[in-house]
Amino acid sequence: MPDVRKLHFSLIGGGANLNHIDVNSLSGFYAGTTEGGAVGTLWGGSVFVDIMPVQLPLLGSSMLSVGVVADVTNAQLQFTGRCGGFPCTGTNGSVSETAVIGELNLAFPLGGGNVYNWYAGGGVVFKTPRGNPTGLGGPGITGSDTAPAFRIGGTLMHNFTDNVAAGVKVGYQWAGSTNYDTTLPGERFHFGREGELIFAAVLTFSMPIAGAPPP
Repeated sequence: MPDVRKLHFSLIGGGANLNHIDVNSLSGFYAGTTEGGAVGTLWGGSVFVDIMPVQLPLLGSSMLSVGVVADVTNAQLQFTGRCGGFPCTGTNGSVSETAVIGELNLAFPLGGGNVYNWYAGGGVVFKTPRGNPTGLGGPGITGSDTAPAFRIGGTLMHNFTDNVAAGVKVGYQWAGSTNYDTTLPGERFHFGREGELIFAAVLTFSMPIAGAPPP
């Protein structure tokens, strides 16, 4: 393990696949869902600091780091459901989500400059959906809402130098339910819990912390 405590700054770019989300109007007129498999873009960054080495049975020596990840997902949504008991298809569906997640990261050297990272954490996601779930001319969703989120996954990195590494990450995020106003006074839409598969490339720049004791 490294004998110098470091800060790690990362740039993240890739995509996300959103599972179906239950969508219901609070008036009871509409009951539906978004179709699963909505693929969107994901961009963001993170900062981590080394905390201490950890020795795990069977897995060997690892480095524990703590940090914050912030990223933005944008995806198209397709609403489908029933309006007053009859089938209907929504229009103009989209969602923008900004996630801020505090994470713990365990880094396991694999040899040859390769490192596997396992991460997990929780935080919040700020969600801004748009569209007309009941169809053209129906009430449009307005406003934003926040929900708790939990994320888990792994990253495979290659160290090109002591301070530059690149690799890929995958993860899964669970987010809680949210509620939104609409352009129709008194009507609101409820979005159920959401699952999101994350896949992205990662570029990391590391730097020693001057004066810090070794980890």
